[in-house]
Amino acid sequence: MIVFSFLIFILGACLGSFLNVAIIRLKDASSMWGRSKCPECGKKIRSRHLVPILSWFLLHGCCADCHKPIHFQYPLVEFAAGLLMLVAFFRHNFFLTPSALEPFLFELIFSYL
Repeated sequence: MIVFSFLIFILGACLGSFLNVAIIRLKDASSMWGRSKCPECGKKIRSRHLVPILSWFLLHGCCADCHKPIHFQYPLVEFAAGLLMLVAFFRHNFFLTPSALEPFLFELIFSYL
């Protein structure tokens, strides 16, 4: 059960990473397509640096190229999204009761918004 909970949390953190992209790009009115870039130097972020939460801490909260600080918002949103998915999953375990999928998705989308 612990491993499964961890996987649910990771999936939520990945969705949180997408939420970060959506938040920043909608605010800047830029395209939702394309690779993520450093907000300071504009260089594309390498794939190995796109691991939710972990990459921010391994890079000490800085860009791998220009070493400028990257805002704490990124791991915070990813962590919160992972936690929200975990809570929603335990409240509506849709593997045990398939009819709980709709309330799970509603709660998850509502909490992410």
